[in-house]
Amino acid sequence: MNIKQVTISNNPFQPKFEVVGNLIVKLHVPYSERDVNIMINPNISEYIEKKNEVDVKIHHFSITINNERSSILYFNLDGNNENKHTFVNDDRSIWEQYNFKLLDIRKKRIQGQDFPIFIFQIEWDNIDNE
Repeated sequence: MNIKQVTISNNPFQPKFEVVGNLIVKLHVPYSERDVNIMINPNISEYIEKKNEVDVKIHHFSITINNERSSILYFNLDGNNENKHTFVNDDRSIWEQYNFKLLDIRKKRIQGQDFPIFIFQIEWDNIDNE
């Protein structure tokens, strides 16, 4: 069993996605102070890695496109904070079960503006495909 805590923020200085195991987990609209949607495995293009230069902030810009393998999961803090997703790769040699749990929705102040952050715990493991 693998476990990762993931924080996805909607601020212009961080990517709005995380890689977890074999999945890309991306913030998706709509979202609010009580609920959030995430997109699983969109196609991502036009992404620039963050530079490690002092006092340089890069606006992260990426384009995401749904594909036949994308899905959208909905969460809220009012009792619907868990969801599951099964990943199967193209040649069907990898099968994984992902369990998502929304832990919290907070705000983070950056350059005088509050941006929402969404905190998830994600657990995953191989499953038997037979």
